Amino acid sequence: MSLLASLRKAKMPFYLYNKQGEILELEKPVSLAGYNVIYNLWNKKNKPLDQGWHINLDEIIEEITKGKGNKNTHSLIIHLQPYSKEEINLLEILDIWAYSYSYKGEVSWTPLMFRLKDVFYYEEDILTKEKIQRLIKQFSPNSKNREDIFEFLYLQGNERGWNWGGLGQLMQHCFINQLGNI
Repeated sequence: MSLLASLRKAKMPFYLYNKQGEILELEKPVSLAGYNVIYNLWNKKNKPLDQGWHINLDEIIEEITKGKGNKNTHSLIIHLQPYSKEEINLLEILDIWAYSYSYKGEVSWTPLMFRLKDVFYYEEDILTKEKIQRLIKQFSPNSKNREDIFEFLYLQGNERGWNWGGLGQLMQHCFINQLGNI
């Protein structure tokens, strides 16, 4: 299942984790879309339109924790396949690049490029809900993959409502062409 499918099916596949040495401990679910983290950071950057903008992990965590955390104390994790009964795949968000397009002076859609890192993977023939909850509640990163992973998504709508949009080659092509402007 893709990240987009997870976003559409799950209410919140994003989670804030506390770093306890080598162990990550689940603190709370986080909503990035809507009037939440990405929207708030866009506002703090003076609502850039028809230009690229960037938010890093420290900015995201500071926004979520109201200034009480940073990338040294917390991680922002995506549970890539929250409804899988065979595997758990957790990725850490490192950066988000965005380009907010305008229509009639208002934001209309915002393609996003997430830079991610694989942090935890576990698979079994059949995972019970209880075992999944126990494994994602507290874990030690176990991934051997240290390469960056990039995922393209977008937010659609104006200032009164940002929702996750679809994923497709046209959106990826438009966004990649604008990377030089960031």
